[in-house]
Amino acid sequence: MADILGIAGSPRKGESSEQALSILFDYISEIDDGLTSSEFKLSNKNVGPCDACGTCLSHPICRQKDDYLEALDHFRDPELKVVIVSTPVFFGSMSAQCKAFLDRGLLLKLHREEFTKVHYAVLAVGSHRHGGQELAIQCVSTALQCQGMAVLPNLNYGGLPGIGLWASEGESLRQDLVGLSELQVLARNIVEHIREPILTY
Repeated sequence: MADILGIAGSPRKGESSEQALSILFDYISEIDDGLTSSEFKLSNKNVGPCDACGTCLSHPICRQKDDYLEALDHFRDPELKVVIVSTPVFFGSMSAQCKAFLDRGLLLKLHREEFTKVHYAVLAVGSHRHGGQELAIQCVSTALQCQGMAVLPNLNYGGLPGIGLWASEGESLRQDLVGLSELQVLARNIVEHIREPILTY
């Protein structure tokens, strides 16, 4: 049972996308240590792409027997309130692993009564300050909205539903002082939303 679910969309363990979630969760704990969180890291999961079999059109299940079924358990959690998707920027968009994960989410919308209504925000980490983060954020956001989720209502990052961060190869995400500052703001926004929710459904 968790208030916040972090989905790390990188194929690489311990790298910047996972670091971004870890830092964000630390900031949230500093503000309110009563909130609970869990992580779903695609670096150690087997989640295949959607094969358009059509099973979920009539049933709230996925025919593929892989780790995505574990993710569905998270989305059924009645305590879940916020989902954070963190992805590296690969060729101007999200990672293939993140895309495969999101493509499996059609049943979240088709069977809305089976799953908890949640709000979301997106983290995109590039190897340069202007390394495609904005487009990656928009692509992830579009997929989540197609699944019936709503953007965290008190976000205010120039109209983006998330935060763009950067870390050059081999360097720590903690060197991105602007990104860290925005993560702190996002942490406060998440806490405020969970404690005093603004209904947008």
